[in-house]
Order: sequence, then C-alpha cells, then structure tokens
Amino acid sequence: MKITANNLTVNVPEPSAYVLHKFIICQRRTKVEKKEKDLASAVEIGEYLMTNNKHRVRLKDIFSSLPDKWKKKIINILDKNSKILYEYLQNKA
Repeated sequence: MKITANNLTVNVPEPSAYVLHKFIICQRRTKVEKKEKDLASAVEIGEYLMTNNKHRVRLKDIFSSLPDKWKKKIINILDKNSKILYEYLQNKA
C-alpha cells in the first residue's frame, strides 16, 4: 500500500497481510524477546482490524488463501492468544 502525507509517499504492508505474516514468523524466531514482540503486535493490530468491516473481510480473504499448514499454525497461536481472532478465522464469530 502507498500512503501519502505531507508530500511524502511511503510503501507500507497491507495491515491484514502484515498481521498474518507476523503470526507465522513469530513461531520461527529464536530470540524470545523478538518472538513475544511479533506476537504482541500481531494480536494488537489484528484485534484492531476486527473493528473495521473492510479490514475484517480482507483478513479473512487473505487467511483463506493461505496453505492449510500456515492456517493451522496461525489458528494454534490464536487459540492461546486472541479469542476474537481465533473465533473469527475459525468461522465461529
């Protein structure tokens, strides 16, 4: 995504893709501090995205397009860390 403010254009990742990426990456981190930071930011941003219908739908669309192995990894993390995201991506919300 491109965001422009004060005559400056910056490329930033799409929020929904960023969140799902962080859930996958945090499992691969060897440093506990980095793993916890990735997980915390993914949960916080992911739960914020749930407050906006456009982002909520996009989150589900991207999640649905992921390989089953990645989906399972994300769901396992969410089961212990974010009830709202877990239930939504499991079609329980």
